[in-house]
Amino acid sequence: MISILIPTYNYNTLPLVEELCRQTLSESIEFEIIVSDDASPINENTEINSKINQIANCQFERNEINLGRGQNRNNLVKKAKYDWVLLMDCDTFPKEKNYIKTYIESIKN
Repeated sequence: MISILIPTYNYNTLPLVEELCRQTLSESIEFEIIVSDDASPINENTEINSKINQIANCQFERNEINLGRGQNRNNLVKKAKYDWVLLMDCDTFPKEKNYIKTYIESIKN
């Protein structure tokens, strides 16, 4: 149903993914969350983000070379398996616990 795509660079994206996953699971819909790191230095953030791969329906990948913001986003969209796509910046966080529910209702209408 929905692919949530998050480009990142040297940022801890795990809390965002955990929140989006929790909200999406509560809606009982098919989803995937893909985080693509644009070749940031391997450091603590990279290690933390690799834990995303342990969450069901979630994937963290790291580009070997820096593609730039636009190409990283385009590659994420190409990898999406669902028709509905939500692109989110890594440094955002939903203020509301029903963010995904509201988003899904909006795109259905």
